[in-house]
Amino acid sequence: MQIRDVKAYEVAVPWKGVLLWAGGIHRNYADTVARTIFELHTDEGVMGIGEGALGKDVYEEKVKPLIVGENPLNYERIRRKLVYEGIPNEYASGVEIACWDIIGKTFNQPLYRLLSGGVYRREVPLSAYVFFRDEEGRNPVTPDNLADHCSSLVKKFGFKTVKLKLGVYPPDVEVKVVREVREELGDEIKIRIDPNSAWSLPTALNVIKALEDCNLEYVESPIALKAPISNHQRLRSSTKTPICADGVYDIDSLVRIAKSDAADVVMADTYGCGGVKKTMEWFTVASSFHLGISYHSMRRLGIAHVAKLHITASFPDMHHAVDAHYHQLEDDILEGGKMEYKDGSMAVPSKPGLGVKLDEGKLKEYELTDKRRKELENFTAYFWDKYRWKIEHRALGIPQY
Repeated sequence: MQIRDVKAYEVAVPWKGVLLWAGGIHRNYADTVARTIFELHTDEGVMGIGEGALGKDVYEEKVKPLIVGENPLNYERIRRKLVYEGIPNEYASGVEIACWDIIGKTFNQPLYRLLSGGVYRREVPLSAYVFFRDEEGRNPVTPDNLADHCSSLVKKFGFKTVKLKLGVYPPDVEVKVVREVREELGDEIKIRIDPNSAWSLPTALNVIKALEDCNLEYVESPIALKAPISNHQRLRSSTKTPICADGVYDIDSLVRIAKSDAADVVMADTYGCGGVKKTMEWFTVASSFHLGISYHSMRRLGIAHVAKLHITASFPDMHHAVDAHYHQLEDDILEGGKMEYKDGSMAVPSKPGLGVKLDEGKLKEYELTDKRRKELENFTAYFWDKYRWKIEHRALGIPQY
């Protein structure tokens, strides 16, 4: 079997609003997820689908010449070849995901069966990833209504875990908000918070201490990962609240954090770790240090989300709910529309490969044409200026509080 062609599509699917974080607004577009969806076509008629960062030309002009003629069964050889030739991880990992889709279809098995060795789960618990949303965008979420918003998500989707994206407002405001959310949700719902390293060490020490009675599941990235390891050690030793380290996707960073006793929980990412196989290897190393394991989420669409479900299902020792932006999407480019939640979990597709198909109508509906790109750029420019100071602080690595 050989890869014969690569076809790529740029799409932009709306969020439910303008999501805010410690870096102001997300890159690309303020209230839209822009991604490249692509197909790997083989000489045996088996086609695999993948998802990566924006850049149709990257796939069709740079990736395609490097992988045409390769056997998709050699997924690791292909990924390494792309990385060696300077293709960023976000693109190379997406190609590896598409190779696994082909492999599953070839052997008529869902991906979780190929990865798990027979030990897997059929449903994956997800967290409600909750963001503040700008008041001038659609469906605003502010400190005044965040608790009600969380409650509505728990009631609608059955979430057992809520993750609050902080670092947007001053710490005293966010401490008050977290307390309100805990009071609204009661003690049965787990709450985790993530200020995205917006806090200095003194602020992190004070905020986490102030929230100890809220019984948080963990605090993710309270200070910058690149801060001295002694800062991380001091923070962890100062509180009974577990600390989670994000951004440790390469094995060296993971081992450094683990050996330094700088975190209780570590976070994986499909693309950051280097694809499906590398994420499974990362899980093995993390579990060997007896660390808690969680799963990162970013602005991605259904293919990336489904890959995450398969990987998580293949590692049943993960005891933290998986982070997912997915409920923030207005729609998806998968056949049948958005995948459904049930009691805060999502069933893993059982058809061969990733188990999902692309909806050609949705690809056309959300196509990132030149006209639509210009409209989104004009809309985003206003919010970019509005949060410029946060964007600049983030770029310079300066704690905001």
